[in-house]
Amino acid sequence: MAKTMNRSDPQDSRDYWNFSGEAEAWRHHSTGAGGHRGDRAPPRQVYPKNYPKNFSVQIISWVDSLVGQFRKSLYTIAAAVALLLLIACSNVANMLLARATTREKEMAIRSSLGASRLRLLGQLLIESFLLALAGAIVGCLFSYAGIKGPRGADSGWPHPS
Repeated sequence: MAKTMNRSDPQDSRDYWNFSGEAEAWRHHSTGAGGHRGDRAPPRQVYPKNYPKNFSVQIISWVDSLVGQFRKSLYTIAAAVALLLLIACSNVANMLLARATTREKEMAIRSSLGASRLRLLGQLLIESFLLALAGAIVGCLFSYAGIKGPRGADSGWPHPS
């Protein structure tokens, strides 16, 4: 009875991908599901002219094939974007804090007229949410214009359509 490969077993996986013993790996693979091909020789022995002396297979992921030599540059750009985003977030937090200090008198008047802390907190949260929503909408419009704008203009640069 032929032994089938258990992909979750590290020993079976190691035996299968052991290229130094290619014939054993081929035999292990070929006697797997059907069990009928156990007597077939591996392609390296059948076609020796097609395989160099030091034959190896290198598997490259799709992302690595796209990024390739630009990996360090992309990491540098990503770090710069992250730093820019950090600066923008700190500026927004600073502006919200400045706005809150200028509205301190308004909050004191609302509180003296009987507004609870929960009500004041709700008002501030709703205002902040609406401000964030307006910023997100404007950002989406800018990004849409940035994507669609250059396509409409005939700048002479090639672009995918």
